[in-house]
Amino acid sequence: LREGVMFHDGTPLEMKDVLHTLTTAFTPDELGPEFQEAKDEIQGRVLGDAQKVQTYLKDWEAPDDKTLVINLKFPSNAFLITFGFARFPVISADAIAEHGTFRVPNEGTLVGTGPYKFVEYDKDIVTELERNPDYYLEGRPYLDGIRLFPIFDVGTIIAAFKTEQVLMSGNYVTNLNIADLEKLKEERGDKLRLIATSVPDNPRGVMMNTKKAPFDDQRVRKAMNLIVHRQPVIKTITAGRGFMGTPIPCGFGWSFTCEDAEQMPGMRELNGEKHPDDIAEAQALALAAGAGPGTKLEFSCRMVIEYCDMMQIVKSQFQQTFGWELTTRSLESTAGYDLYRAGEYDFAIQAVGFPFPDADASAAAFRENSTSHTERTFYFNPDAEPLWAQINTETDFLKRKELVAQANAHLMEDNSWAFGYHPTVAWPINTKIQNFIDPTGRSSYIQWDQIWCDQCKK
Repeated sequence: LREGVMFHDGTPLEMKDVLHTLTTAFTPDELGPEFQEAKDEIQGRVLGDAQKVQTYLKDWEAPDDKTLVINLKFPSNAFLITFGFARFPVISADAIAEHGTFRVPNEGTLVGTGPYKFVEYDKDIVTELERNPDYYLEGRPYLDGIRLFPIFDVGTIIAAFKTEQVLMSGNYVTNLNIADLEKLKEERGDKLRLIATSVPDNPRGVMMNTKKAPFDDQRVRKAMNLIVHRQPVIKTITAGRGFMGTPIPCGFGWSFTCEDAEQMPGMRELNGEKHPDDIAEAQALALAAGAGPGTKLEFSCRMVIEYCDMMQIVKSQFQQTFGWELTTRSLESTAGYDLYRAGEYDFAIQAVGFPFPDADASAAAFRENSTSHTERTFYFNPDAEPLWAQINTETDFLKRKELVAQANAHLMEDNSWAFGYHPTVAWPINTKIQNFIDPTGRSSYIQWDQIWCDQCKK
């Protein structure tokens, strides 16, 4: 541990806080009675991101007050990347014991050691932070404070950038798709920068509730993967920048090429149109499963990023190909999560978030007992299941690559997701913010003490 690191409430960060954080994240059932309120909120469950870490994590110990030892189940350089994800800040054990709840805005527990301190939280209005004068890096952060405005409506977001009421987004999630942002950049000219990046670890697609008909039938799930016409979705929503929506992302040395992905059943086209063989097979499968024309279903989306835009595009594909009678439902973000967890939906547009683009992350999302969004579908492919542990531990590069291809093939055959694309996103930055540093790690690995600029000027 670094010397002299202080929490925002003026108390020192000690090893007990590190150990408490690890227990809260990975073994919450072991929390003591003084943490009962926080324990009740966690409800004995481990966060999805914690589960990804537990792919590697065996146990931990503190041989002295300054040293933490973490033991892994097997050697892996992916552990540090996953563990360094933004979900595991050290929390104050004393603050939690005294003030109880994690719920925002409980000022008593909103204490960290980071560059900015909590000032105000007004739900759906503003969150305000101020500079932490006791931050361990002298001279950091560079800014006196930050105001974060949650804006959900696309038109309002665009207007806020045009009028310079906001100068940048908090990260790449803005509810503006890449086409919206490119148009905004064209209108703003040299007053706006766009920092674009691909996000192969956050695919958007159709999430199916396998506890409900017709998605409890493998034939319908395969038909869904066959019938989604990805290319129009990619062109419309990502301005052609997105990547083909295979279950495991394409274009990496450990996976397969995107050119190969474009020739896979369900992904391929013929003369610029959906391949007729895929259409015919999907229709036959749906009919055989009793999900032919006239099948009535509700299709939902959470009103964040491009989910509802994608829903409208693929809705027409399902109606035209299967003859389904679909009603749509747009949900506020939290309400949507609640319905999905409870299984009170038919099918929906959603994304699966991986902490980093690697087959290990895919394994953590798709394997049995995952707490990622795959859990909301209530299904994990049993044929792919034995492959995940092999993928995690295989050190021969070519063998691992072949295992990844096998897992992807199983998921193409039967998956509770029909992915549309792996997106490209962009970060809008007003050029009044000078010397902005493009973060190497992108939005998930931001060090907010230095990202803003190397030498701020008004």
